[in-house]
Amino acid sequence: MKIKITRDKTIFVIYMIFVLNVTYSVFYSNSARILQIPLAMLGLFYMFVSGGEFGKIRKKSINEFNAFCTPMIIITAISVYTSIAIYHTTNPSDWKQSIVRCFYYVVPFLAAFYSVRKFGNDTPRLLIISGLISYSTVFIRYIYYGGFGILFHFANNKVNGISLEVHNLTYCLGLFFLYYLLSDKYDNLFKTKICLVLMVGIFFGDKRALYLGLIVTLLVYFIFHKFKEKRLTLLKIIFILYIAAAFVYLILIKTGMFEALLYKYGINDMSRLTFWNYFSNAYEISPFYWGRGIAYTDNIMGATETMREMHVTAATNIHNDILRAYIGWGCIPMLYYLVNFFLMRVNRFIKDKNEENGWRYFAIASLYLFINFFDNMLSAENFNLCFFVVYLLLVDDRKLKNDLAEVSA
Repeated sequence: MKIKITRDKTIFVIYMIFVLNVTYSVFYSNSARILQIPLAMLGLFYMFVSGGEFGKIRKKSINEFNAFCTPMIIITAISVYTSIAIYHTTNPSDWKQSIVRCFYYVVPFLAAFYSVRKFGNDTPRLLIISGLISYSTVFIRYIYYGGFGILFHFANNKVNGISLEVHNLTYCLGLFFLYYLLSDKYDNLFKTKICLVLMVGIFFGDKRALYLGLIVTLLVYFIFHKFKEKRLTLLKIIFILYIAAAFVYLILIKTGMFEALLYKYGINDMSRLTFWNYFSNAYEISPFYWGRGIAYTDNIMGATETMREMHVTAATNIHNDILRAYIGWGCIPMLYYLVNFFLMRVNRFIKDKNEENGWRYFAIASLYLFINFFDNMLSAENFNLCFFVVYLLLVDDRKLKNDLAEVSA
């Protein structure tokens, strides 16, 4: 299978080089977030076009928007209210920046909606090309400063401030790897080639959270296939296990038992426990706990006195979106998010008689969840863009505008 080069695809690939905003790339920019807005506006426009008639909204478009964006808006509204009314925050940024984080979630969805409507099944490949072009500049700079030999001991290694661990892009490559591996839309030769390329990128990106997520995800998908006749029962059981895992994880962190386990087995926490423990008095494990705003922990950690106290030289985050979301949203809103993210989405696939893609979605959503146990991807625009592209391709299984036959060899 070879790509059919068109002017629109070429422009999209070039534009996405900047949108994906790969860390340490020559194309990296602190202001790249605004670049998704034009695509989001086009996505919003397409939502209001049905059958070529402007102003007539497709019912399916509203269902797709309600799948993720509406729940996030509701959760954000609740956390903004509780931040002000319950905790009487003295920092307006706790709720203002929480609204911005919601914006970082909705805009990528609309940008993904446009991308999939425009390029169909070819969208992931175009994004991968953009990401790898940008990543290649990281390799060039890394080798330039460290020589070719440095590739043999690249893990957790920086040369002149440059590392091959490019964070968000690596997770995006993991999403696409799983999507292609589980998909039945592409021929085996193409899947083999692209999965090998993605594996190389994942290997050099070297994110342990991604490795853990892929292992758990593939195990879950294998179980679904092993016991096809009991999938609905397995879905409920595994979802309950996910909920239990998330809350046991929070309890272990809150009580200090997680720290004790890492110490016992000699596991390097990469300073994460320092950050997590700092907020131990800011929340309670209780159904009556309400959130302080998703930006709360970021605002605290960005304060000069906090950085001084934790002996860090630059503002960072807590690298744990399970904890960050719980502190920010509260217990019930977080449960609502998880129920919608897993059970309601898979049920939607089943109702649409698209069950196989429902299990594929559950697997990919599992990867999303387990990455967030140790990192902050919930409001990462580039990562969310890639996730929503995968979701939209799965939920819309009909032949899209760019049919695969168009790009077949």
